[in-house]
Amino acid sequence: MILKGGGKNNFCAKIFLRFLKFSELKMNFFRLGFLVFAALLTACASPEKVAPAPEIRAETSVAVPENILEKFKTTEQNFTAYKNIPYEKKISENVLIDVFLPDKNVFPGKSPVILWIHGGGFRQGDKGKITEKIPLLKNGFAVAAINYRLLDEAAWPAQIHDAKTAVRFLRAGAKVFEIDSEKIGALGFSAGGNLAALLGTTAGVEIFEGKNLGFPNFSSEVVAVADLYGSAGFAEQKIACRKNTLRCGAIEFVGKNNAAFLLIHGDLDKIVPVEESQEFHKKLTAAGADSKLIVAKNRGHGDGILENYAAEILEFFEKKLKN
Repeated sequence: MILKGGGKNNFCAKIFLRFLKFSELKMNFFRLGFLVFAALLTACASPEKVAPAPEIRAETSVAVPENILEKFKTTEQNFTAYKNIPYEKKISENVLIDVFLPDKNVFPGKSPVILWIHGGGFRQGDKGKITEKIPLLKNGFAVAAINYRLLDEAAWPAQIHDAKTAVRFLRAGAKVFEIDSEKIGALGFSAGGNLAALLGTTAGVEIFEGKNLGFPNFSSEVVAVADLYGSAGFAEQKIACRKNTLRCGAIEFVGKNNAAFLLIHGDLDKIVPVEESQEFHKKLTAAGADSKLIVAKNRGHGDGILENYAAEILEFFEKKLKN
């Protein structure tokens, strides 16, 4: 637009043109500021994607430095033992593990390992009561016996959280202990059988993992379970689950990809009925899982089952953890 005329009109025209230039300059600054602000906002809202850290491999990692483990180390009857290692310090001073290693002169290389879980109705029991682990050691297996929190210290599912943390501890310490992190089994009695069975059926089930505890980058999966007169989800449930607020029976998590199972149960058991293991075995086989059931004739709860079926237990672990 052009303004014609002189004097006052020319003066007004000059003022108007300067205003236009100033406005245009302000607009350019405004646009520039807006673009800078938008760029910053975009950068904050959508940060540059960073590749996730690779999962730690058990073969190259240790849970506890070797020089610290040395204070737990002893040598007994040609095998090495690490006793009373706290595998999860932040939750309890009672959460301890003993790791027994076979004679490496006879069995060199990485050993398959069996997690040994005591019974006692989740109210008593101790890893130190185990005296039958030596035959396993003499046949080339490492054995790891654990204490876990009992019900007077922590409510369910703390007990399975501890058992899974112990498995992760073993994987994380595989290099130091010279164990095979891909060949971990579990052997449990009574309440310990309940925990062993859950280890075999609930890998990755969040409510049981306890990943807020130790070694969350490692798997809690086991590949073979010997469950001796443990509850599949009924008898112990009344004790451990406290009004069934959380499922604690392995029978509820049966699937094709479960661990291989050996179930041994006395037909006269009045504490955990043999029907539990029978039904559990039926569901495992129906799902396509690997399961074998032995009904111990004329035997009650415990009642010498371990001693009388030691050969069958050894044969099971030989097939599942060595082949």
